[in-house]
Amino acid sequence: MLNTNEKTLEQLKTDINLSNINHPFVSQITTARLKNNTILINASQNAFSPFRIYTIEIKIINGSSPGTYPLDGQKENTVGLTYVPPNTNVLNFYRDSGGEFTLNGTASEHHVNGTFRCTAKSVNTDITDEATLTEGVVSFSTSRNQKSSGFLQGTVIPGEHLFYSTTVTMSFVEPDDHPHFLEVIAVDDVHGDRRLYLHIPKSKLGQTLLPITDNEDGRSALATLLFTGVHRGTRGSVIYNYDEHLQKLTGDLTFEVVDQDQETIEFKSAKFEIIGLSPVPIR
Repeated sequence: MLNTNEKTLEQLKTDINLSNINHPFVSQITTARLKNNTILINASQNAFSPFRIYTIEIKIINGSSPGTYPLDGQKENTVGLTYVPPNTNVLNFYRDSGGEFTLNGTASEHHVNGTFRCTAKSVNTDITDEATLTEGVVSFSTSRNQKSSGFLQGTVIPGEHLFYSTTVTMSFVEPDDHPHFLEVIAVDDVHGDRRLYLHIPKSKLGQTLLPITDNEDGRSALATLLFTGVHRGTRGSVIYNYDEHLQKLTGDLTFEVVDQDQETIEFKSAKFEIIGLSPVPIR
């Protein structure tokens, strides 16, 4: 099986400590958009056993000059940071409460370079543990070669919400002591930051049909939707074809998220076509 992932320098990295647990954050996918003259940088990293997602968003006023800016949670600040730990309700995100961000060049939607450190508190006052982010580095540039292209689209029920990717990446993820997967991350940032993660076991790429479950043993595909929260597919299927020479993945999928404590969520009528493997971050 060909594996021609290239390596790229991480675009956002930091060491996170929360509840005395350290986690080295290295972004896998980083996007930026301009809204109301503010640059919104969204960086995410996922991990396995179990599958989980870490998300950091940094807000910077467009055109800000080089210098050091406070990260103390004030609304009028030039720079702001939020952190969403895995398995956390997005409404309980952590906001910077003390620290600083050093901008090394003029900030734009296409280029941000800087360093940061801060503490962050949950906006839910019932959560008292603070997160500490240290040795933070942002080196974001849209000029970097993003080799994946294509689309993933589908419909989220209830509500008949259309999901249509604005950015897609495809790469092989090969964690130690865990099955290896071909990973697709589709981002729909038209109405906030919605994401679909699709993982197909590398050992099954010669097949064309797999069930979707929440089992990570490498015998089924995995699907995770970030919408109103983190929704892990529990049943469904994916029909697919992977051409290793063209680095092209096409297919259809449908899955449901069944949780006895929540309304069932369905992702249906989904189609995808992705070409090219994206560089993966150096860890």
